[in-house]
Amino acid sequence: MSEKIVKTLGIIITETRFGDRDKILTVLTPNLGKITVFAKGAYKGNNGFLAGTELMCMSNMILYKGSKSYHLNELSVKENFYDIRLNFNKLELAVEILKDINKYVDEKYTIDQRYNQTEEKEVYNIFKLLVATLYYILEVDEEIEEKELIELKRIKSVFLLKTYQIFGNTINSEEYKNNVVNDDILNIIEYIQKEDIPKCFKFKASKEKILHLEDEILNYISRI
Repeated sequence: MSEKIVKTLGIIITETRFGDRDKILTVLTPNLGKITVFAKGAYKGNNGFLAGTELMCMSNMILYKGSKSYHLNELSVKENFYDIRLNFNKLELAVEILKDINKYVDEKYTIDQRYNQTEEKEVYNIFKLLVATLYYILEVDEEIEEKELIELKRIKSVFLLKTYQIFGNTINSEEYKNNVVNDDILNIIEYIQKEDIPKCFKFKASKEKILHLEDEILNYISRI
């Protein structure tokens, strides 16, 4: 295979219309990090690109590596997270998370510049976290809206805390005890930071603790 041809798994985190038929995509991948992909003819509907280049869609891609961006040759959809789009609360959180990913992850993988070993590990873990987060959002029970909203807040808190941990910002429990943080909240924070993805999402807590957890994590983020 030519070195100009690249195979990768990717999730669409932004999509922009370009002219009448094309799209410019921002794609998060586990091996290339965040890349720009030009999808020629995405709106023509006869090449399978239309559905596969929508926001949140995860696909196996075959790309041609150009001088400034990648060009989409083929794709095979693995998961489109379609049902998230049917629920306003789920969609709102998913879009917020995709915006965060786009903000936090630098696009460095180009012809002349590569990620270093630490950055490669970061982008692999952030990709893994994004996939797990979207699947957890997808599986949230919608039967009772109040419970749905609390569960989405729990997922959001885990995503934020784990994202900042991936990029080297870890909450020190001993320091936080000086801020009179509830021990139960500290235990949850320690669990999230200790456990691997996706196990870090698997903890039980009351509504009050989840709301408290969200406040603590947002306060922590605002200080760093």
